[in-house]
Amino acid sequence: MLQRSVITTARSALARGVRLAPTVRAAGLKTVKDSPQYSAKATSKGSRANGVAKLDEADLELKMRLPKSLGGQGGGNNPEELFALGYSTCFLSALGAAYKEKFGTVTGKPFSEEAAVKAEVIIGNATDQPGFRLAVNLKVPYDSLKQSGLDKDQAKELIKEAHKLCPYSRALKGNVETTIDLV
Repeated sequence: MLQRSVITTARSALARGVRLAPTVRAAGLKTVKDSPQYSAKATSKGSRANGVAKLDEADLELKMRLPKSLGGQGGGNNPEELFALGYSTCFLSALGAAYKEKFGTVTGKPFSEEAAVKAEVIIGNATDQPGFRLAVNLKVPYDSLKQSGLDKDQAKELIKEAHKLCPYSRALKGNVETTIDLV
């Protein structure tokens, strides 16, 4: 009974992004690190204002520059842009997975290759602590989902299901203000 309680509490903690102490892991609860499917590695040098970010195992190297709106010179990329790329792509994948699981047999159509997700990542001053905070706005164009045979209510349900599946959404839950709209 006690072990079940520890595992339930640990699962709840993991869902909130809390790191597990070694004693919790010893109770038999597995984490993502125990059975990884993929790991991306990158190295950044310099600074966000004038640096370089490079994937360790792929041919991608980006000049990192502070945007003009933050007082920089621009002319490169920044972490917010990269996060927007990653989150929009991951959420799109979650939409496809949720569609296949929940709607594929209902509509009789494949998930549309025209499906799209637009992401806006905002950085601003935190009001409750020193430093900065992020906010994210995701927009899913309804026109990009119509080809999959979904009506608007089904598209909204699909977005809710994808939000539950997407690892980015899970990681941000409770930490980053996130809005997702069907537009």
